[in-house]
Amino acid sequence: MNIQTNNMIRCKNCGRLIPSESSSCRYCGDELTNTSESKVSVSERNSTAKKRKKTAKFIVLGIFCIVYYNQCHKYDGF
Repeated sequence: MNIQTNNMIRCKNCGRLIPSESSSCRYCGDELTNTSESKVSVSERNSTAKKRKKTAKFIVLGIFCIVYYNQCHKYDGF
């Protein structure tokens, strides 16, 4: 997978930064045919990460509400 950094991408083979418009790595010669696919997958991963954070926030908020409710409405029994 090629990771984009501004106008540079990281070669999946050797890990060096190379210009994003390159078709192959100038250091190891690896072909970079999937740069557009990796850009899409990076944006998809960012979207998934945002959804997970949002879900985690709602879960924590829900647990907090349950605990708070139980503390405010303690049942003393008969």
